[in-house]
Amino acid sequence: MAYGTLNAGTITPGSGNTLAISEAVTVPTPTATTHATTKAYVDSAASQATTAAQGVGTGDSPTFAGLTVTNADSGLKQYDQTDFSVTSSPAVSTLYRGVAIPYRTSTGAWRLRFNIVYSVASASRTSCTMTISGVTFKNISGLSQHCVGSSTSSANIQSCYANPNTGNVFIEHASASTSKYGFSGDVELDSKPTWAD
Repeated sequence: MAYGTLNAGTITPGSGNTLAISEAVTVPTPTATTHATTKAYVDSAASQATTAAQGVGTGDSPTFAGLTVTNADSGLKQYDQTDFSVTSSPAVSTLYRGVAIPYRTSTGAWRLRFNIVYSVASASRTSCTMTISGVTFKNISGLSQHCVGSSTSSANIQSCYANPNTGNVFIEHASASTSKYGFSGDVELDSKPTWAD
C-alpha cells in the first residue's frame, strides 16, 4: 500500500520504523555535450577517422576537399604521343617513344620532363630540331636550357638545348648520315602545357 508519491516514485512501509522509497529514474540518451565519456558515446566516436571539424570524412577512408591523387607514389601523371604531337625537321618517320611529365614546383613554377625517340629518313646532316606541341620553354636571358641528345652512332653530338619561347629542342652534331634521334631533359616552362590536366 502506497502512502504517498515522490517525483513519480512511491513511499511504502519498510521493516520496523523505516520507510522504503522507490523513485523512478530516467537516464537521458548520451550526447557529445552531456555524456561525452559514456561507453556508448565513446564507442560511437571511436569509429570515426576524426571529427568533422577537422575536415576529414568518417570511417577508415578519409576524404579531402579539392585533392585529386592521380598516382599513389608521386602524384605525377605521364602523358604520351596520344596527348601531344611531336614534329621534327627533318620529318619524323617513326615515333618510337614520346612521353612527357609536366609538373608544378612548390613555388608555382612549371617544368617538363620528357623522353622522345624517333627515326628520320637517312641522309647526311648536321642538326635536328624536335618540337613538342603545346609547350613553351622558359626564356632565360642569354641562355638556353641544356638537354640530352643522341643520334646514329656515327654522329658526334656537339650540343642539345631547348630554344626559349618555343617548344623546340635542337641537336647540333658533326656532319654525319643520321637516321634516328633521341631527346630527353627536365626543363623550365613559361606555363602549364595546353594538353595537361
